[in-house]
Amino acid sequence: MPSVRSLSSVFAGLAIGFGVIPVGFAQAQDTPIPSATTKAADPKEAVVDRAPLVLRDPTSYQVPLHLAPFREITLASPLDTTVTSILMKLGDQAASQAEVLRLDTKLLQLAVTRAQAALRAAEAEVAAVTGPAKEAAEARVQVAKADFDIAELRVQQASIKAPFAGRVVKLHVAEGEYVRAGQALATIIDSSQLVAELPVDRRAQKAGDNVAVKIEDQPAQMKLATVLPLTPEMDKIRELFLAVGTGRATIDNASGKFQAGQTVYSPLIPRFPVVEVSTATLANGDDGSRKVQVVRDGIVRDIKVQTLGQIGDDRIFISGDFGPKDELIVKSSIPLVDGNRLTPRGGVAAGTVARSPGTTPAAAPSAAPPNSALPPGATTPTSKPKTNF
Repeated sequence: MPSVRSLSSVFAGLAIGFGVIPVGFAQAQDTPIPSATTKAADPKEAVVDRAPLVLRDPTSYQVPLHLAPFREITLASPLDTTVTSILMKLGDQAASQAEVLRLDTKLLQLAVTRAQAALRAAEAEVAAVTGPAKEAAEARVQVAKADFDIAELRVQQASIKAPFAGRVVKLHVAEGEYVRAGQALATIIDSSQLVAELPVDRRAQKAGDNVAVKIEDQPAQMKLATVLPLTPEMDKIRELFLAVGTGRATIDNASGKFQAGQTVYSPLIPRFPVVEVSTATLANGDDGSRKVQVVRDGIVRDIKVQTLGQIGDDRIFISGDFGPKDELIVKSSIPLVDGNRLTPRGGVAAGTVARSPGTTPAAAPSAAPPNSALPPGATTPTSKPKTNF
């Protein structure tokens, strides 16, 4: 990560109501809107330490995550024959051992009849002989019985059944189609539980812990079944964390609330630009979240962030809705609040818009699209020299 030089500048002025405080650096106050005869509040002056932000494109860290069924099986044909009946439709719920398809058994029934006749012949031979020949005849009876059992088993195999309760999600054949042994017939899934592979912090999470995720737009808790080494698919996020692994997590779905294939969002996979900052710039938001402050178009903005991996004691990766021209507020000589306007000491900058007490400032520009953010390893923007206004 390239180093960045902080910038120290003296700012002055905050527009309040219909007037503009010409000097100083103040916070908006909940006071009556001043009239033309009202004297403006005394300005405050602040020294603000800023640093440019090097944005990392979040798309370079994206890993597609989704829910998968707890069990999935593709039923295959045990022999070369024709599909005579498909007993379930796509999407049907199959009970355990329910018949899903039926294969043609004409040849198999003939094989059973033949094996049965051979068994009767072998048994008759045993009754007709004595002495040493009887032992050989008894062995032939055992062979004939085994052949008969095999023939009957093949007839039973022509009835294709679900090995567990589940949903038919794919039919690979049609009635009347000739199939080869091993050819796929139908796919069944058990979604009473759903699973997903997620990135986890190996230092903080272990098997049995709950993991907060979003399944599409719904917050959810999944339970970690095991923590494994980072998979190759997730290797792209390795640089953002000190100790990251792949967790296999499950969620109970007996109610059928969720479906296999739904997208899962993990807080460890950034969706906004990623930056490296000093831990000292982080503060707590009113809702318990974490935030930093930036200067955006001359206005102080609170940016809610997701903390990622910490680097040593004083550096951390964070992800937030940053713009390409944002400057991080490293420290300030007075407290700053969202909406404060920064103006160089000596007068209000051209284009300054007044702000009425208790009103919300104009909406901040949205974060730049991913392709406008600097990619990992990009050159740090040139720092402005120290200015004294």
